[in-house]
Amino acid sequence: MSLLLAGGRDLLLSQVSSLVPDKLVLPLTDPTDLVVAGIPPATMPHEPPPGRALRGHDHVELQLAVLAPAGSVEQGRALAEVADGWSGHDPSAATPILVRALPDAVVDSALPTAPTGDLAAGDWARLGVGGDEAEAVGVDLRHTPALLVAGPPGSGRSTALCTLARHVATAGRPVVVVAPRPSPVTHLPAEGVAELVDPHDREAMLTLLRRHDELVVLVDDADLVLDTPVEETLVEVLRSRRGRVAVICAGATDELSATFRGLTAEVRRHRTGLLLRPSGLADGDLLGVRVRASEPGPPGRGLLVEQGVVTPVQVATSG
Repeated sequence: MSLLLAGGRDLLLSQVSSLVPDKLVLPLTDPTDLVVAGIPPATMPHEPPPGRALRGHDHVELQLAVLAPAGSVEQGRALAEVADGWSGHDPSAATPILVRALPDAVVDSALPTAPTGDLAAGDWARLGVGGDEAEAVGVDLRHTPALLVAGPPGSGRSTALCTLARHVATAGRPVVVVAPRPSPVTHLPAEGVAELVDPHDREAMLTLLRRHDELVVLVDDADLVLDTPVEETLVEVLRSRRGRVAVICAGATDELSATFRGLTAEVRRHRTGLLLRPSGLADGDLLGVRVRASEPGPPGRGLLVEQGVVTPVQVATSG
């Protein structure tokens, strides 16, 4: 496999730059930045023509060729023709993999409602977009009865819960919200999306569990429901794998990391969830994966973890 990267000063300063032995450096706004690429600034011509570059390892001066003799529009057209006809060296090879950057925001209504493959609509909890091609992603509820949403304040935890709730409710699954204090999730009953149960009302939760075999339970600020009657009931449900009940818990990363019993500990055992704005190894430990610290990104940016498989995602918002 061959890798070709193009970028500006930030690319030269990135970790990946040190892994690329061959570099072609075009004139930079600040000539002293050439030092980052290991090139003495004095070796760059004073007034280089467009396309003049220096080779990083030996400072040889090169002139880059063009695909068309005219301006940028023709260049773009010629490049598109090359891409359209590209099949690699092997005529039977697949087309190149497309990698798209995740958007800073995505509206839920712009995403497809139907899952891919043989999934039934009610078995797919759509979350947003993610992966190399920034396509619609979600959680397969057939394979896990529990999902953890973890992140610092303002990272989009409640938004993620609302997005998941609206999608599964649209697919026909009943949803109940357990919230110890007001949050965006507690407004879902007013939308007709979910019922609201107090963390201390065990009988109300048992009634819903008896009535609905496919109940989806959302627990916001899950660390605050520790030792409540409803929490004890949900722990029993997960341990007994009752019906097709799914439990989705959300909480602050630091609080979840310091909790080793109760509902959140039981949910963590399933190694499936969403890590919003992860800041390092401790975040990954929640779901048994290794993650690196990264720039915070916009609200809703995180990592979807499914049984050890990690996918970068951007959570959708209502609209």
